[in-house]
Amino acid sequence: MEKNKSFILYYGLKTILLSSLVFIGISFENARGSRLYFLVAYFCIYIALGYFREKITKNRDTLFTISFILDIALVYGMESNSKYLINYLYHPFYVIIMAEAAFMLKKHGLKIGILAALVSSIKFIQWIYYYRDFTNISATLFHFLIMTFLLSIISFANYYQREKKKQELLYSELLDTHKKLKESSKKVEELSRIQERNRIAREIHDTLGHQMTALIMQLEICSEKAGGKVEEMLDILQDAKATAREGLTQIRAVVEALQPAKKENNTLQSIKEMMAIYEKRTGIAITLDIGIRNDLPPEAVTILHRIIQEALTNTIKHGKATKVVIALMEKEGEIAFSIKDNGIGASNIQQGFGLKGMQEAVAVGQGEICFQSKDGFSITGTLPLGVRAYD
Repeated sequence: MEKNKSFILYYGLKTILLSSLVFIGISFENARGSRLYFLVAYFCIYIALGYFREKITKNRDTLFTISFILDIALVYGMESNSKYLINYLYHPFYVIIMAEAAFMLKKHGLKIGILAALVSSIKFIQWIYYYRDFTNISATLFHFLIMTFLLSIISFANYYQREKKKQELLYSELLDTHKKLKESSKKVEELSRIQERNRIAREIHDTLGHQMTALIMQLEICSEKAGGKVEEMLDILQDAKATAREGLTQIRAVVEALQPAKKENNTLQSIKEMMAIYEKRTGIAITLDIGIRNDLPPEAVTILHRIIQEALTNTIKHGKATKVVIALMEKEGEIAFSIKDNGIGASNIQQGFGLKGMQEAVAVGQGEICFQSKDGFSITGTLPLGVRAYD
């Protein structure tokens, strides 16, 4: 709506200004007859073409450009029907055509401007051809100077317009990129939250889950021996209390600190100590066959510690086993591990946090792991010696 108002205002002022010039020109020339009719007809067609230009040539760039060439032809027709060789009253028409072409045409504005300047110079060339004197030559040179100045302005305006559009396009692309970066940042933030939730869940499972499982097993043993010796029951209850305290400590560590997986479980001795604790608390016979050196990378031992811990917990919770055999061997730059129990196994292996946690740990170490349920439950896999840290 605002654009239409500006358009009507511009063409209204343009019509009034040019009509005044034509009226003055006709009055001074005292134009009559066919010359008057031609002057009025050319002017009316020129004004109408300017007003309806965009509607007639809508979405047709070639026709739009041709309409400006037609404008130049109409103005030259008016100038040719003047009784004066040079009528300065019609030269503002050429200037307006040059300005409109520069503003409206994207590609050919400067070309139309040059054409208008050349056509407006035809009369001057004829003038100095027939009347060659200093005054006429000076006027012609001044005319060329004005046209050159106008063309320079048009050229600069076209360049400014192009650069402005490039900047607007670049600004739009920057805004779009900024929007995408914000969206990506939100996605990364959400992914970080998900990863942190998974880490917390794994941390709780790897600490509290193991402690509570051991505590339940100890209480079940205590229940079975309720009719036995009081001293033996007291020992089991003492271990159960110790397990509960350890579990509480682990809960506090997870809730208050939420630190990554502990790094102290990175020696073979820590694996042996963990197995001794499980064996004492559950009564399951655990055999360890070690064929690896003591100076293994701490990252590799940490992963092995998690796998063995999870395997023993699953054996206690699901396997109902009485015996577990663990083998750790080193061969060809790899650590081969196997954990097998004599429990009931599972007809359908369902991967919960425990098995998934083992797979994640081995995947970080760029190793392989396999689960089988035949004559009990077995876990086998390999780890390269040069594994990277597991978090």
